[in-house]
Amino acid sequence: EFSLSPSSSSVTTGQDTTVTLNLNTGGNSVNSWKATINYSTSAFSSVSVATASGSVFTSVQKPDVTSGGTIRISRYSTTASSASGAVAVITLRASAVGATSLSFAHICNPTSDSTPCSAVTDASGTNLLSGLNNASVTVSAVPVSGSTSTTKTTTKKKGVAGAVAGA
Repeated sequence: EFSLSPSSSSVTTGQDTTVTLNLNTGGNSVNSWKATINYSTSAFSSVSVATASGSVFTSVQKPDVTSGGTIRISRYSTTASSASGAVAVITLRASAVGATSLSFAHICNPTSDSTPCSAVTDASGTNLLSGLNNASVTVSAVPVSGSTSTTKTTTKKKGVAGAVAGA
């Protein structure tokens, strides 16, 4: 199972947000994985990908793609592993206000599906991927610096007992 964490986050325009790609092997021996994640090009102006610290999947199968609304990452290990955890770190620069999602492409047969897709394979090439958990990001405007809020205070004066208006 692939998941993105945090599953929900907030960032302001111009700031970077980091999302971790996690792999749960379910105890299966995994040799390689590939993930295709779609994002809004109007919400994010740049993207970078790095292998997560401590991941056993450190060898790059194909160069990462991080443009045009698509992130494609693929890694393998020379020795099969059943370890679960973080496998990649994705950094995105927020560029426009709004709510957007980071969503995985469909689960595929890695040997016959030529479309961008997601898979986790064993030594025989069988796809073991059982689920995909997407993430959402809310981008808000940068607060205007130096702005002050104005509060109007009204004080009501107590009148003098017995005073006559206009006297």
